[in-house]
Amino acid sequence: TLFPYPTLFRSSPLFKGGEFIGMLIIEMDNKGVSDIVKDYARFGQTFETIIISKIGNDAYFIIPTRFDPNAAFKRKVPIGSPKEIYVQKALRGESGSGIFLDYRNKPVLCVFRNIPRFRWGIVVKMDMYEVFKSARDLRNTIIQVGLLLLSFVIFLAIGISRTISKPIENLTRVSRIISKGDLDARVDVAAKDEIGELASSFNDMTDRLVKAKANVEEK
Repeated sequence: TLFPYPTLFRSSPLFKGGEFIGMLIIEMDNKGVSDIVKDYARFGQTFETIIISKIGNDAYFIIPTRFDPNAAFKRKVPIGSPKEIYVQKALRGESGSGIFLDYRNKPVLCVFRNIPRFRWGIVVKMDMYEVFKSARDLRNTIIQVGLLLLSFVIFLAIGISRTISKPIENLTRVSRIISKGDLDARVDVAAKDEIGELASSFNDMTDRLVKAKANVEEK
C-alpha cells in the first residue's frame, strides 16, 4: 500500500458470461474511516465511536479511539473473554444497547451494531456520569426553584397572617378598653375586607351602646 497507515482491503471476483475475468479490490486506509467518525465536538466530552474487526481469535480496534490515539490494530479483545462484551456482541452480529465497562474500565452507555458488508462492529458510547449530567442539572434547577417558591410562600403567608392578625388584635384590645367602661374607644378601620367590615360593625355596636346608655340615663 502507498498509505503510511494500516489499510483495509475488500475484494470481489468479476465474471463475464460466467467466465472469470478478474478481481475487484477496494483499498481503504483506516485514517479515512477515522476522519469520518472522530468529530466529537458536538457530542460532549466523553462521546466516541469505536470500529472493530475480527482478526483471528481477537477483536481489533481498527481506528484510534478518543482516549487512546494508538489503539488502531494494537488494542484488542480476545473473543470469548469477559472484557468489553459489547465489542464481542457487535462482531457476533448482534445489535443493542446497554451499560458496560469500556476499555478504560469505566461504566458507559453504549449502542452497538454489526456491519456485515464490511464484517465490522461499530460502537458509539458515552460515560455514564455525562449521560446523567443533564438529569442532575435539571434536578438541581428544580430544587433551587422549589426552594425559592417555598421561601416566597412562607413570606407571603407571614404577610397575610400579619394582615389578618393585627386588625383582630386591635379589635380585641379596643373591646377590652370598652369592657372597662371607656365607651369612647373605637377600632381603626384601615381595610375594606371582612376584617374591616367586622371593625365597622363593632364601632356601630359601640355607638348604639353609647346612645342606649344616654337614653337610660336621661330617663
